[in-house]
Amino acid sequence: MPLLFGDIYFPENFNTEFAPLKDKIENLINLSRSAGNERRYSILNNKLMRICLLVGLSTPGKRDEKTVEAIKLQKGSRFQASFFTHQELAPLYSALIKLRYNDTSLDLSNNNVFKFRKY
Repeated sequence: MPLLFGDIYFPENFNTEFAPLKDKIENLINLSRSAGNERRYSILNNKLMRICLLVGLSTPGKRDEKTVEAIKLQKGSRFQASFFTHQELAPLYSALIKLRYNDTSLDLSNNNVFKFRKY
């Protein structure tokens, strides 16, 4: 059963923390100089967050539950509803999350709020 993504908050200070990555991606995509009426490409924050999510979930290594619990989320700033459903990628995100966190005590059966089981 796929996970339901809803009511999930943004990472705190996303814009500040990921500004260097955003600049690096934009510099790789854009030419060193513009010709004619070309506009420089500026990556949207939602696209950058999706890239970071996919890279983070596909990076090998054991997940540390304490690190996940320590992530601070902004109260009031939620992902847009289309963040996970854009281009029908919700099943991909769901599968990657399940694969990456299958060896933790993360409660993936709770589709509304992901939280760690307390033993």
